[in-house]
Amino acid sequence: MGKKIVNATIALSGLSIFAGLIALCLPMHSLWFFVGPVPFFKVETHALSVEVTCTLPFCGELADSASLEDFAQRSCAPTIQQVVDNLCDGAHHAYMVGLMLAIVFCMNVMLQGAAVYSFNYYMTSSMRKKYRKLGVILQCIGIFFVVAVLGIYYAMVIIYLSGVKLKPLACVLPLLIHHYAYVVLPFACALALRSAAVARSFVQDGPRSVPARSGLRRKSRI
Repeated sequence: MGKKIVNATIALSGLSIFAGLIALCLPMHSLWFFVGPVPFFKVETHALSVEVTCTLPFCGELADSASLEDFAQRSCAPTIQQVVDNLCDGAHHAYMVGLMLAIVFCMNVMLQGAAVYSFNYYMTSSMRKKYRKLGVILQCIGIFFVVAVLGIYYAMVIIYLSGVKLKPLACVLPLLIHHYAYVVLPFACALALRSAAVARSFVQDGPRSVPARSGLRRKSRI
């Protein structure tokens, strides 16, 4: 029974890391402005990069941005701030918090790997309870940091970028906003949390051992 729980914990941790990697490859925030069915201003913000598509005259500097850091600096130019609201603050926050998210995710991968190693070491080499507890603690620390940075990202990036407006056309043009990665990352955290819950039940219950049968026989009285 204990081995099955450890295998389930390892599988859930692996799925969580895989889902997190997919999320980091998706846009954290996608902002589209349309003229009819054709988008003329599109900004897709990733954790460490940005993709800009724009046909307006003032977008030449933004479209040439090679990185999210470069985009954050160019979006604060006076000409851009006069036309676009909230883009400067949102881009700067996206760069800082996105870097934090990448660092925390890598740290979480290492913590999850150390937790899996701790559980495997417990099952194969040592049956001491401290290794089970250590694995659960490492998992919980990694999940906590990722969830905390996701909350910061929502407060400092999603809200700001969702409020971006083109001043001359803000009241006329429809707006489309997507949060692809921000939906997948909580799913990855949920998988990691489920893995920690399974491991915690293993810590509380412990492996079930079969009681040894006594080979002693009672002597019959004469």
